Amino acid sequence: MDQTVNDPTPTQSSTQRAYLKLRDDIITGRLEPGERLKIDTLKNALDTGASPVREALSLLTSDQLVERLDQRGFRVAKTSRAQFQEILELRCNLEELAVRDSLANADPAWEDQLVLAHHHMGQASRGDAEAYENLHKSFHMGAAVRLPVSDPFAVLQPAL
Repeated sequence: MDQTVNDPTPTQSSTQRAYLKLRDDIITGRLEPGERLKIDTLKNALDTGASPVREALSLLTSDQLVERLDQRGFRVAKTSRAQFQEILELRCNLEELAVRDSLANADPAWEDQLVLAHHHMGQASRGDAEAYENLHKSFHMGAAVRLPVSDPFAVLQPAL
C-alpha cells in the first residue's frame, strides 16, 4: 500500500483508496485524535460504499491509528506526547542500525543517490505535506536500501 493518496490507479481497490485517504487524514491531523468516524459520513466523503470503509477502518485498527468502540463504531486513536516520544525513539534506534549496516555495504552510486534524495527533501516545501512526506520517506528508505537482508523495505516499511 505504498501508492500515494492522490494517485489512484486502476489496480487500487476501493478499500485501498479509502485506507490511504483515511491514513493520510489521520497522520496529517485533518482527523483529530478521539474524533468519531461514522461509516455513513466517511462513505459519502470518500465516494465509496460502506464495506470498503469498514475494511479500511479495520486495517487502520491493526495499524493502531483507529480504535474500535464496542457497539459504537470507530474513532481516531488517541495519542499522547509520551507515546509519540516512544515511537520516535524506537524509530531512531532502528534507523541508526539500518544506516550503520547500509554504510558497511555502501558504494559510490548509493552515496550519490542518498545525497540527491537529501537535497530534494531539503528543497521541498513543507507546505505540501504529501509531497514532503514522500521525499522524506524516499530519503529514509534510500538510507537503508543497502541493508544486508533480502527485502530491506519489508523490514523498514512498518516503521516509516
